[in-house]
Order: sequence, then structure tokens, then C-alpha cells
Amino acid sequence: MDNQKETKNKFFISIWIVFFILLIAYSFYVLIKSPDLLLNLKPITDEIVPYTAFRMILGLYFFIAVFNIKKIINNKFWLWAIIGVGFVSRIILIPSTPVLEDDYYRYLWDGAVTANGYNAYVYSPRDVMNQEDDNVPKELHKLAIESGDVIKNINHPHIRTIYPILSQVVFATAYFISPWEYWAWKVLLLLFDLALILILFKTLSELKLPLLFIAFYWLNPIVIHEFYNAAHMDLLALLLIS
Repeated sequence: MDNQKETKNKFFISIWIVFFILLIAYSFYVLIKSPDLLLNLKPITDEIVPYTAFRMILGLYFFIAVFNIKKIINNKFWLWAIIGVGFVSRIILIPSTPVLEDDYYRYLWDGAVTANGYNAYVYSPRDVMNQEDDNVPKELHKLAIESGDVIKNINHPHIRTIYPILSQVVFATAYFISPWEYWAWKVLLLLFDLALILILFKTLSELKLPLLFIAFYWLNPIVIHEFYNAAHMDLLALLLIS
């Protein structure tokens, strides 16, 4: 019986080890392949299929791993392993180019407008790109030129920003760190994420649940990809409602 139990334990441990390896490998894969998967490059199906297949396999392994999370020993080693792998995956993806995404262009533009002392809710990107529009401050016309492809790639450029004030403050902070760079925005997301995980640890402790359950969030491939590759701003909302 003991040998059978030990065999089962090794099986569940191997599932987690394989998942750890896959998550790190996926992060490196996206880092390397992301420049070829820019939305404005219109990547072909042959380029998208391997990327999608990798995401599906990783998601399946994540489901199997967390479904069996109670089968691994609830100790500090596994807790630190979960935290470490999740953190490393995030760090790897920070310099990656967002895959098939363009929302972040709006974040960069809004941050630049706010950081330069203008109201991002007043003028649409299309208004600013029209260099002959005298209703737009000349400084914003200059900022549009300075932004290069950023303002040109904003989706729905005729619409003024829809993002709330707190978001604008964080966008502007990213601009102050490094203008027009999506990695600066992702670094701020990481800081908010670290604050969120502390709240989750506190919640698990209060509910007397295993701290290993942090893996449901911290190792979730969708969370890691959508925030640290796609650079979506929803993490700010998660922190505020947690």
C-alpha cells in the first residue's frame, strides 16, 4: 500500500513539474515569437496555429495540475515553487511584444497626454492626428508626431478615451518611467500584481485554506498572458475589487 501511495504521489508531482516546465517554456516561446505575431503584421494561419496549440496544451495541463493540487504536500517548498515559477514567467514576458493585440497603444497615448498636462477625455486620437485642426493644442500635434506608430495603431481612433481616471494616472506613470514603452506599463502591472497576491494570501489565511491555492491565480496561464504579454489593464480592476 505504501508503495502504491508513493507511486501516486510521484505521479502528481510529475504533473506539476511538467506544468512548471511548460509555463516557463511558453513564456520564452511568446517572447521569441511575439514580434512575428503583431496584429498590424496580419500573421498568417500557419504562424497562429502553433501559438494557439501551445496555449491550449498549457491550459489543459494547468487544469489537470490545479484539479489535483490537494494531492501534493502543502509545504513551503511547493509554495515557493509556485511563487517562483509564476514570478519568473511574468518577468520573461515583460519585454515581449503584445500578440494580436492593440489596446496597449491607447494606454501609451493616454499616458503621454496625461503626463504632458492635457485631458485625455477631450480630444480623440483622430482629432490630434489632424495637423490642420486648430482646435487641438499644438503641443498635442507635436506629441502625436513624437509617438510615431503608437497613435496610428490605436483602435477606434475617432473615439475619445473610455478608461477611468485611476487608469490615466497609472498610464501617465508608465510614460514618466519610459515614454512610449509598453514594458514600463507592464512593470507597473507587476507591482499591482504583487499587491494583489498579498491580499490573496491574507484572504486564504483568514479562510483557513491551503496557501497553495494561490496557484489558481498566480499560475493561471490566461492571467499571465493577458497581463504580461497582452498588457491589458484589467489587473487594476482586480486589485480594487479584491
